[in-house]
Parts: sequence; structure tokens; C-alpha cells
Amino acid sequence: MSKFVKLKTLAAVSATVAAMFSAAPAQAYVYAVSHLKVDNLLIVTKNGLDPYLAAVGSYTFNQDTKAKLNGAAITNSVDCFGVGAGPAGTSCNPNPIAGPVLDAAAVNGTGSTLLRTNNNFALFGIDNVNSYSGADAVLRTSELVQGVPTSLEAISESLLNKNGSANASTLHQSNTQLTFNFLLSGGSTDLDVSFNALGNHKAAISDLLGAYLAQADLQLSLTATHQDGTTVSWVPKGDFLTSCTVSPITCVQTAGNGKLNTNTTTGSNPGLDDKSFAASPFQVTLKGLKDGEWSLALAAKTSTSIFRRVPEPDSLALLGAALAGLAFATRRRSQKQQQR
Repeated sequence: MSKFVKLKTLAAVSATVAAMFSAAPAQAYVYAVSHLKVDNLLIVTKNGLDPYLAAVGSYTFNQDTKAKLNGAAITNSVDCFGVGAGPAGTSCNPNPIAGPVLDAAAVNGTGSTLLRTNNNFALFGIDNVNSYSGADAVLRTSELVQGVPTSLEAISESLLNKNGSANASTLHQSNTQLTFNFLLSGGSTDLDVSFNALGNHKAAISDLLGAYLAQADLQLSLTATHQDGTTVSWVPKGDFLTSCTVSPITCVQTAGNGKLNTNTTTGSNPGLDDKSFAASPFQVTLKGLKDGEWSLALAAKTSTSIFRRVPEPDSLALLGAALAGLAFATRRRSQKQQQR
């Protein structure tokens, strides 16, 4: 095959591929979202069948938000702390009317064409125009600080309609040095934890020919640690099967079908991995907590990570035109040489 024919063939292939990209479906995207809302969170200690008021020591609440769109990550971190239950002795906001207990600012990756505003947890969703990455988190109420059931919400959401990468994440830790002091004279105590939760958790791709990945993570856990180092964790996975047993402590989950600890991932085109669940109740009892001082920690995390790399139609068209021009020049040069 002559050099001219090879160049002409390459030009034709480039033009054909460019035409295919131009005729692609209107929506071409890589998308991921992880959204968690927890309401009416109550923690009750019981000695037998009767409620038992454990002494509350110190506690800390921490929140982090982070978003990145190709460039440097934009971050925000806040925390507050206190000693004992109630509005006295706390740096957290004790007045529900005045605003949230703790509120990390919404963050957006540099260059995002849709911007998440603070405490707006509506899903932006999918379109064929915008590229964005944003995150937000809030602790609206706290049983410890305000004496009302705890509620929190967090979202990480990213979309790419152009080449690049994006990620977003939130982390809430009621690293509640919430040191419950179960100072009992013999016997044991049960710890009941109940709340309602919903989750929007999805990774999706519908794009042109190329390389891409969409991933979203959701994590929620409750960990109790005794002063002697004994640790037991509840990690709800929606199947009522837990590894929440450390002798003599046992875990009994009585409600909760949603997956609060899961990963959604797709690299297929088109591809969809959706583990979202509607608002539903969760409940677990930690049975057999022994005498002594315990620390209780609640951690909730959302995150997204997406990547997109496809040839741009304009670039392919320019390549085709360049190859066609080179083929024409090669042919003219060949004809002149034959005429000599």
C-alpha cells in the first residue's frame, strides 16, 4: 500500500470517527453521588428493662468537606466540644432556633458550573452541559447538646461532561468523646440506638468512546470502646448480619434494610450502579456492656470519585483534515516526480 493511500485511509477513518462522535446521544456524562440523611437518632442505656442514665463526660464533634475538579481541592473543617449533657459548657450551638449545632460550609471544585450553596442538599443530577463537584455537611440537632433527637445530613456529588477528574467527600465524626460512664455495681448495661435514614447512592456513565470510571462510597458506623480496650462496632450493611460481637457483648439489629456501608462503581459504557434506598428505620442493641467507662463514637462519610477521558470531536476533525491535507500534498509531489 502506497504512503498516499495509507494517509488517505487514515484521514477517512478520522473523519468517520469524528462523525460518530458528533452523532452521539445528547447526554454524554460520568456521574456519582453519595447522599445520607439521618433523623431522630436516639441513644438509650438500659439496666435490665429500665432506662439507666449514664453519666456523660466530654465530647467532640468534627466535620470536614472537600471538593476537587481537576485543580486543587477546596476544603472546610469545623469542630465543637463540651462537657456533660445540656447547653452549658459547650462550644456547639445549643439553640435550635439559632441554627445548626455544627455546620461545615459547602465547598465546590474550582471551575464548577453548578455551585452547591450551604445546606442545600437537593441533587443536581445529570445533564449534558455542566461539570461540577461539590460537598456539604451539617449537624442540625444533637441529643447531647439540645436534648432533642440528633439529625445530620451530608452530600458529595460530581459530574463530568468534559475530560478530567473530580472528587468530593464529607466526614462527620461525633467522636463523641461522648464518654458514657456506665459505672454500675455489678451486672451489665444494654445500649439501644435507633434512627431513620435515607441514602441516594449512585454511579453512572453514558458517554462517548474512551476511558472513564464512576465511584461513590457511603459509610456509617457506631463504635463503643471500654476503658480496658474492649471495642465493638456496628456497621449496618442492610442484611442484618453483623460482626458486632465481642464476648460478652452481642449485637442485635432489629431494623434496617438499607445499605449504610457500601460502594457503587461502574466503568462500563453505558453503566449504572444504584444502591439508593428510601427513608427507613434502623435499630440495634448492644447487649452486655460491662461496668466501667465507655466511649461512644459515631462516624458518617460520603464520597465520590469520577474520571473521564475521551477524544474530542473537534480534535478528531482537525486530525482528519490534517491527514487529508498531507495526503493531497504527498499525491501532488508524487505526480510532479512522475512528470519529470
